[in-house]
Amino acid sequence: MLAGFDRGMSKAGKQIDEQWKLEKQVVVQFENVFLLLAASKKWVVEGEQILFYTDDDLARFNSYIGTIQNLTQQQEQLQKKSYAEVNQNFEDLKSAAGK
Repeated sequence: MLAGFDRGMSKAGKQIDEQWKLEKQVVVQFENVFLLLAASKKWVVEGEQILFYTDDDLARFNSYIGTIQNLTQQQEQLQKKSYAEVNQNFEDLKSAAGK
């Protein structure tokens, strides 16, 4: 059991590192959005949308948002995988304890 715990902790550490890496990338993309908005005065907020006067600014903004969405999906997949592994390990442990 202890050996399994040690293996699990080693693997969990790698997954946590990957989560933080993805989180840092998300923060960088949000920073890019803020820098874009700060550098250009060629945009307005109408309702709940940001409207850009130039296609270039719109493309850059959409690129940043798309990257954020992709990174968020990667984070969700990693979390689902981690939860599934924890559940499987728990079931394995229950089975081993029952023997």
